Amino acid sequence: MEINMRKNILVILVLGLLAFSATNVVLAKPVSYTPTINPYFSEKDMESLQKTEKAAEAGDVKKQFFTGLIYAGYSELAVPKECAKAVYWLERSAASGGGGYVLLAEMSMDGHCMPPDVEQAKAWYTKAASDGNTYAQEMLAQIEKPNK
Repeated sequence: MEINMRKNILVILVLGLLAFSATNVVLAKPVSYTPTINPYFSEKDMESLQKTEKAAEAGDVKKQFFTGLIYAGYSELAVPKECAKAVYWLERSAASGGGGYVLLAEMSMDGHCMPPDVEQAKAWYTKAASDGNTYAQEMLAQIEKPNK
């Protein structure tokens, strides 16, 4: 008697689940996706970025660094993050003595805008350290320390 009752309960549960699943499948409607402009991206901020980038293109090393910061998402400007442009401008700033190597190393260590890569971070810290950056020298010493 008890076995038949368990079977009946199990059959009722299975049938209920099947009915529920079938109802959800029938009621499901395809969802269409229409890309839109993010409402949080500010037109005014985009104009500021364009002005900064124009000065960066003209060779202003500080503007190159700031353009890289903005594209990396390290800014309060409401603009889309574009990692390839961030790396480009930070490398360009660093090559001109603008200090981008430390930020690139930090981004590489954290995996921000690029896959985490300690060896790449060490290379960028080394370049910054060779320019006399004491923070980069300290970071290189920490990276080189064996884990205890």
